[in-house]
Amino acid sequence: MKKGEGDAIRVLLVDDEVEFLQAVTPPLVRRGFVLTLAEDGAAALQLLTRRSYDAVVLDVKMPGISGVDLFYKIRSLCPELPVVLLTGHATVQDAFQTSRDGVFEYLTKPCEVDHLVQVLRAAVGRTARVPAAGRPPDAAPMEGARLLLGDTEQDFVAALSAVLERRGVQVSVVESTGAALSLLGAESFDVALVDSRLFGAPAASLVRWMTKSHSGLEVIVLTAQPSAEDAVESLRAGAFAFLSKPQPLDALLPRIAEAVASARARRSGEQRDQIERILDERPD
Repeated sequence: MKKGEGDAIRVLLVDDEVEFLQAVTPPLVRRGFVLTLAEDGAAALQLLTRRSYDAVVLDVKMPGISGVDLFYKIRSLCPELPVVLLTGHATVQDAFQTSRDGVFEYLTKPCEVDHLVQVLRAAVGRTARVPAAGRPPDAAPMEGARLLLGDTEQDFVAALSAVLERRGVQVSVVESTGAALSLLGAESFDVALVDSRLFGAPAASLVRWMTKSHSGLEVIVLTAQPSAEDAVESLRAGAFAFLSKPQPLDALLPRIAEAVASARARRSGEQRDQIERILDERPD
């Protein structure tokens, strides 16, 4: 059930780092959240049997019951309760496994409070009201965006696709250069996110072709073997970003959001130019 605008969001925050709890509690309370704190999994489970919550935030690394183990216990006790995992050492594998099994979001620590607020409000079905000037980068709207994802690492593809689809992004996955070019020739996309190994050729050459052949498309290149030369050539060819792998998901999402916004702005500008040209050509 979605929370009403006047209802406080009740959050169970589970972390053995007292300093972290002390740091995030005051700003979350000031933003209207009602917090219950637990320093380990056993205490959290006891609280869950006595009270109801709208969301749970768990640290992955805790003594006794780990955050991941606690997540699965919560899933069995409260299947509909949204869970956010926090960790100082995010991996694609962790994100893939927990995303596949129902974790709402997976964030690395330290986490900006406004970012956490955004995620918690989304988790309980309420649209976050974050001023545009203070909005974290990955809170930029991506609803309705189309993304071409070219990568052969199944864990990474599954984890990223799950997170993006929760944000309303339509993801099309390809595993070869031929499939990527075929799909680009048949459909339109806002962003292409591709592993450089997929190309079988210098990344810059295909970036150049993609950006020239598909107006408004932004291309993000991922590579496990980054070099300054490849980065410079790809960016000169028109790539929006050139990033090394692995990329934590919460670091990658803001770049994708920025690329979506750039593609939309470029497309909007081209539409305005077209309208102006049509109007200029019309007789008085």
